[in-house]
Order: sequence, then structure tokens, then C-alpha cells
Amino acid sequence: MISFLLFINVFLSLEDYVEKDIFKSVFSFTIRLMQVQLCVIYFFGGFGKALGYDWFTGDAVWLSLNLYMNKFFLDILASNTPKFIYQILSIHILFIELLYPFLIYYKRTKKWIMIDILILHIGISLMIGLHTFSCVMIIFNLMAFYPEKFAKTINNFLCKVKQSFGIEYTLNRKY
Repeated sequence: MISFLLFINVFLSLEDYVEKDIFKSVFSFTIRLMQVQLCVIYFFGGFGKALGYDWFTGDAVWLSLNLYMNKFFLDILASNTPKFIYQILSIHILFIELLYPFLIYYKRTKKWIMIDILILHIGISLMIGLHTFSCVMIIFNLMAFYPEKFAKTINNFLCKVKQSFGIEYTLNRKY
């Protein structure tokens, strides 16, 4: 994922080096490439999960948490969580991944599927400890489906950080 995002960065960095009309086409292609990549990743991830039986019983989530979770949190969580919670969570993850390519393009469900995916990756980071993977997937999703909002948020953040260090920073690009 990191390699792919670095590859995408090459396309997005062309703004200062090519004509505006060409960059609009490159930008559009890049965003669509990212969207297609995410749809393929999530669909086939969900398809692979659907082929196994442990995602329907909740055993996959239970096993992942028991193998990779911090022992302190595991002791608290394992003693208080009934089995049906693992089943609901497992089936929810399975269907969200399988239906991601369809729900993300439907206007009424786009916001909710994005929130659900972000919560999923935050949960992966907190519960299993895959912090880099989760961070990259959150950035990947936001860049692919909300590129203008993401760019504006990052630029505002960088502006505030540079101002806090006393560095003059002006935003030249409009998103």
C-alpha cells in the first residue's frame, strides 16, 4: 500500500511541471486509479473471507484479537464480550468489504461506508496493532474519495504547524 501511494504521489506532484489541462486529466486518472484499486482490494478481501467458514461464526475476529491484541486489553475484552458480538462484527466486516465497491459509489451510502471503513481501520490499529497499515488505508480512502477535502485539511494543518514554528507559509493552491 505504501509503495502504491508513493507511486500515486508521482502523478499528483506533476501539477507544477505540466500544463493545467494535462494535469486535470492526470489528476482525474490518478483519483480513479486509486478508487479502482481500493474497490478491488476490499472486494477480493471480502470474497476471500466469504470462502472460509470462520468469518460467519465469529472465530476469525476472536482469533485475531487473541493472537495479536495487547494482553491487558484482551483480559478486559475477552471476559466481558459474548460470542454473538464476535459473530456480528465478523459478518459486518465481511459484508462491508464485499459491498464496498457498490456502496461507496451510491450517494446515500458513501458517507456511511467511509465512516465504517475508517472505524474498521482505527479498530485494526487499536486492537491488533497494525498501525502503519491502518494509517495508510485511512489516508488511501480519504485521498481516493474525498481528494479536495483531504488536500484542504492537510494544507490547513501544515499552515498551522508552520505558523506555530514561526515559519511564513502561504497557501498557493486552491482546492
